[in-house]
Amino acid sequence: MRTAPARSSSASGTRISRSSTPSSAPLFGWGGFDRIFVYDKRTGDAISTLDGAWLITYCGTGVLGFISRFGLLTWPIWRAFRRVRRLPSRSDQMLLAGLGLTTAMVSVDLLPNGMFTYFPHLLAGVLLGATREMSRQAAPIPAHVSAPPPPAARVRPPVAAREQRA
Repeated sequence: MRTAPARSSSASGTRISRSSTPSSAPLFGWGGFDRIFVYDKRTGDAISTLDGAWLITYCGTGVLGFISRFGLLTWPIWRAFRRVRRLPSRSDQMLLAGLGLTTAMVSVDLLPNGMFTYFPHLLAGVLLGATREMSRQAAPIPAHVSAPPPPAARVRPPVAAREQRA
């Protein structure tokens, strides 16, 4: 790419200053538009590559974005881990443990690999919902909170029985 000498020195100075002075980058990241790459001072070509969802997230959105994204993935895992032993049913414990292990494995897989779909977030959401519902079913309902049983519903006879009476 050919540029005027004044512009090329200005552009390379901008690239060098951005890559060497972090300012608020650790907290908020570099954002998009290839600002997260390191460039060759002479040619201006990108000489770095980003691999792994954690690195891409950290460089692009900083510590806050990293905690937000990976916090959404790990919070349901920790919550399920803490509550799985309180469930009375062994089959519910196994279901929750299996779903938690799957979510944890997918989350750990994001360390060396990129995040190309939002499947890990879907698994984390399913795990969180299952943990909440199974915990509610396992918790005893206090006597003062329980509502009276619903009144018995009146069952209508089938149509053929009504026609015979008429």
